[in-house]
Amino acid sequence: MNSITHHNQTLEQSEEFESAKKVPSHKHWRGLTQDIDREHSFEPLTIEGKLPNDINGTLYQNGTGLFASHDTKYGHIFDADGLVRGIRIQNGKAYGAAKLVQSEGLQAENNAGRMLFSGIGTDLQGWRAKLRRLNLVRQRKVPLKNTANTSVLMWQERLFALMEASLPTELDPNTLDTIGESTLNNAVLGAFSAHPHWVSERACGYSFGINPSGQNTFLDIYELPKTGQCKNIARAKLSWRPFGYVHDFIATPKHLIFFIPPMHLPTKNLLKFMTGSALYPLMDWKAELGTEVIIVPIDHPEKVTRFITEPFFPIHFANAYEQGDEIIVDYTHSPDTFLYDQLGSLHLGFSDKYYRGKFENRKKDTGVLRRARIDINSTAIDFDVVWPEYCEFPKINPSLQGSKNTFVYMVQSPSDAPIRAPIFTQIVKLNLETGQSSTLQLDDEQIPSEALFIRKQNAKEEDAGYLLSMVYDGHQHKSYLAIIDAQDIEAGPVAKLHLDQALPLSFHGMWCPSK
Repeated sequence: MNSITHHNQTLEQSEEFESAKKVPSHKHWRGLTQDIDREHSFEPLTIEGKLPNDINGTLYQNGTGLFASHDTKYGHIFDADGLVRGIRIQNGKAYGAAKLVQSEGLQAENNAGRMLFSGIGTDLQGWRAKLRRLNLVRQRKVPLKNTANTSVLMWQERLFALMEASLPTELDPNTLDTIGESTLNNAVLGAFSAHPHWVSERACGYSFGINPSGQNTFLDIYELPKTGQCKNIARAKLSWRPFGYVHDFIATPKHLIFFIPPMHLPTKNLLKFMTGSALYPLMDWKAELGTEVIIVPIDHPEKVTRFITEPFFPIHFANAYEQGDEIIVDYTHSPDTFLYDQLGSLHLGFSDKYYRGKFENRKKDTGVLRRARIDINSTAIDFDVVWPEYCEFPKINPSLQGSKNTFVYMVQSPSDAPIRAPIFTQIVKLNLETGQSSTLQLDDEQIPSEALFIRKQNAKEEDAGYLLSMVYDGHQHKSYLAIIDAQDIEAGPVAKLHLDQALPLSFHGMWCPSK
């Protein structure tokens, strides 16, 4: 039984400080972990290159905005306060906006002038604060800061900022101003995932929430139709008690597929969590339990299929589709929680341990794109590595979500990359049928984010479109949106939309075409 480690110190206090200073290459990437300088509404951006005339719409993207609360550093980047960014392209012009999500927790801390909440990797400070939290827990109130920092959802022309442990936070899509938390008309029972998935064939989206209740943890499943109300269509009890962890899932026109890693909060650590200790260090990874596969038929959600397979940690899903009696699932894979653990201290400085784990002594199948083939009738499951490099944020042509796709687009940091960086330096396009790939190696100190695919107007080929990736320029300490022809990514961006400041590290985004 291995407990997940974490660091909850400033860089100067960290034991890793000296080794972090010894990593000179890519020193400027640290600009990605500095607080946002300036919030603003949509304002004109400088365009470099030729902006394609068939792009009209808005890119909404979410990520980190503040890495400390009143001079107290957060212990994990996932505890950072959310910053929603918008890039609007209309009639050959471009505009950008960036605003912190004004959550109830952030406002409460600003009013108090100090940190009030623990988090994924952040301990609550002070015995008085811990006693106050314990009293709230006794009243069945768990004080949780909704950082709304992970992704965005546009549903029925309403914009939401998401994090996986709280309710959706609604924003004004025109200004990015915060409206407040929403239960989607009383449909959401508690937590709502930061990774909803759309199924094109059903014209419907799906999401889930992990909700503890007593000694049990429940997986609540939600349906988000194009029209009509959000509905809770199923509830399944997880095997790991009392608190399990699920980050992402995937959907086909017939099934919802969950890979539940053997990671949970054991009963012996509940009191520490209730009194304000950080969550991640209290959770156990128990490889001997294996990973549980849960398959929910959408039209008959009561007929759930469950079975155990080898232990692994699924990070993000690219796509899934039906092929005869099989379900094909593509996802980024890790054999354990190493990536989550080490990335958490990005804003505190990296240790030699991280570089060795990522480059020299990388565990087998860490950070790869893997394919699972599931036989629905026999529950047999087979795995193949379809891309062996260290990659993340797999995206496809969104019109094919839930259907067979040929291409997947990812950011990556391969072992033979000319630039050795703590995060990603390349964008790769992979043909899943042939195994052939094309790679865009960005220039020195250029750090890409998730590359979203948007279709060209009247596109007839799957890859006829553009990739949108927010890039941090470490030389200028500024960010720009790179627009890349998806059929020729090696040529580099056809246009760059420059902001006048650096945007901190981002996670997930969504493209919303103009009506």
